Amino acid sequence: LRVISHPSGAEVFVDNDPKGTTPLQQVFVCAGDREVRITRKGEGTWFERVRIKANVLNTLDARLRPTLLYLGTFRLDAWGRLNWSDEDKNLQEGLKSLGSVNQIRVGDDLKAFREALKNEMTRPEGVEEVRKGRGIPPPRVAEALAKFQADLLMAVLSVESEGKVTSTLFL
Repeated sequence: LRVISHPSGAEVFVDNDPKGTTPLQQVFVCAGDREVRITRKGEGTWFERVRIKANVLNTLDARLRPTLLYLGTFRLDAWGRLNWSDEDKNLQEGLKSLGSVNQIRVGDDLKAFREALKNEMTRPEGVEEVRKGRGIPPPRVAEALAKFQADLLMAVLSVESEGKVTSTLFL
């Protein structure tokens, strides 16, 4: 496997095993489907499942991009109940077409994180913070970015008050 990245100086991982730093001239990797992650702190990441062919030099030329973690849309109703909302379908469709960022796929870990966050923000003090427009608690933002190896976090909070709904996008 030969790996080039833009910018160079990125760490290369194959199936979570460190292989070196770009430009990586040649490293031996077993043929087959492999998870390849190329990352440089402060610059971005490239990751993909790659089919490595046997007996040839497989070359990857990767452009590093920031990674976006979209938590979803929380909706605070008039009674102070905080729930996940599906009112963001248009936003989610638009996110699919973004090519300038990597996106974290929804999996069990993300679902569990979102549920724990919803439970935390449903407490009376959390509901009051949402009403004030404060967004996701900063310690939870830092935890999410570290846990999911993301550079950016995005969430939408919708608040229903006096029959009107106001939505705020937090990035």
